[in-house]
Amino acid sequence: MDNVFTNFFGIIPSLDDNFVMKPLVPPDSEWSYFMIENLPYHGSLLTLVWDQDGTHYNCAGNNTAGLSLYSNGTLFHHQPQLGPVNATLPFDTAAAAHHLASEPRWQNILANPNVPWAGYPNVSTSWCLNPDGDNCLYPAWKMNDGLLWYDTTPDNRWTNNQSFSPYSTLDLRFARPRRIHSLSLAVFADSDRGGVVACPEGLRIADGKTNQTVAFRQPWADCVPNALNTIFFSDPARSEGPNTTTMTADDDDEEEAYTLETDHLQLTLSDRLQYTTAISEIQVWVAPESGPRYEAEDGLVGAFIGGFQGEAVGMNGSFEAGGVRLGEGAWVELGNVRTRDGEAGWKEVSVIGGGEGKVEVQVNWLRNCTVEFAGNGSRSVEVEMLRGGNVVTIFQTEGMPFIDAIVVEILILDLLQLGLVCVLEDPVAGDMVPGLAVADIVAHVAEQGAIVDADALQESDQVVWAVGAVGAAVGLASARWCFGEQFLARVRRVPASATVGVAADVAVGVADVVLVFGFEFF
Repeated sequence: MDNVFTNFFGIIPSLDDNFVMKPLVPPDSEWSYFMIENLPYHGSLLTLVWDQDGTHYNCAGNNTAGLSLYSNGTLFHHQPQLGPVNATLPFDTAAAAHHLASEPRWQNILANPNVPWAGYPNVSTSWCLNPDGDNCLYPAWKMNDGLLWYDTTPDNRWTNNQSFSPYSTLDLRFARPRRIHSLSLAVFADSDRGGVVACPEGLRIADGKTNQTVAFRQPWADCVPNALNTIFFSDPARSEGPNTTTMTADDDDEEEAYTLETDHLQLTLSDRLQYTTAISEIQVWVAPESGPRYEAEDGLVGAFIGGFQGEAVGMNGSFEAGGVRLGEGAWVELGNVRTRDGEAGWKEVSVIGGGEGKVEVQVNWLRNCTVEFAGNGSRSVEVEMLRGGNVVTIFQTEGMPFIDAIVVEILILDLLQLGLVCVLEDPVAGDMVPGLAVADIVAHVAEQGAIVDADALQESDQVVWAVGAVGAAVGLASARWCFGEQFLARVRRVPASATVGVAADVAVGVADVVLVFGFEFF
């Protein structure tokens, strides 16, 4: 794509507030129109429209002949001929970059370039068009391969064409429960050019585990063909029934959307009369993980180039028990891994896992560090990380090790702090802990400049049994957050009376012992 944008269309990137373009398309060629839509540039979305006679596009209600440049939908430059451009951007580049850096970089957790080889995330459906009874022409995995276009040929879509049912159900599955508040559908349609594919008549989105409806459209009047349509969820408790229309385009509001935690979504589409339905891509966007813990099952397992064209390399891995089991030649890769302060430097990364075997830990495809497992535990390595997001790849070299997660720069202060948040958020635990003691420790944590990340903690009732004292609750809650349920399953072998009344530093020390020596310590 770089060759298309920077060479053929002649966009010349610059660091100042100017937009420079020297297209190689001859002005007298047969290219009477083209459009580049929503091109990210200096914190803005640019749209370039060339319409030689003004009859092909209708931008902002105007049929304008010539070359038009838009920033976030607002026209800032127009010229009658397709030639060199040197225009001043309608915004301050430095301010736009600062604003862009402060915004969260949302992630599409349904995209999987390893399909159809990889297990999760995946999209499946009971219908596929196979006219010869053997080859599926439009497989479901094309809806989450991370590629999106609306061309008829080459295709990149699934369709229920020639299905005997006017309804189609699609199953979306993730490796672990995720907090989701919306679903985006790239709807393919060719009915405007005499085809048989149009926007669906209706849709229903439900939690695949409870069958509760979180979005319903019947009719789906605001569906936009050949575009990305985002559907925000509604609280099923407020709905009058499973077939009641929920939030529409006029009242869609991300801040008001209902957040569902699940690893399985079901999407049901109903065909418009006399038409079939096709989906080019399904996307699920969530806020990125803030660390310091990054789950292995969120990564990509093996593959070379991707599923649309490429080959399955390093795919001898499987998702199991909240992590990834690596067989011979397998690897798992995690993206957007950040240091605590987002800055570069040599940092300690703990690989949490188990089984028997060895792995190589690689950051940004550079230096490798060997980690050996012999039973469950945590192994730490020193790695050089760059500023911002990093890519961490874990390669199997011996045995069949199990990788649960990686933790970047976990400190004893983090263990104390996270455990306290867990205690404070649990009503039962809060009643059992002296308020003054908790307040004193919270004040101490604040003095150290630590940042409380309450969203990283869930299901704090797992540690209620041990909150007879601040220390025990803090230590066990922290250990559970760092090491998962496997830690609690082992530490519960210790009599509860042995932990009740333990001082905070001792309890946190228990968690730290596991960090250093692994689960086998118990």
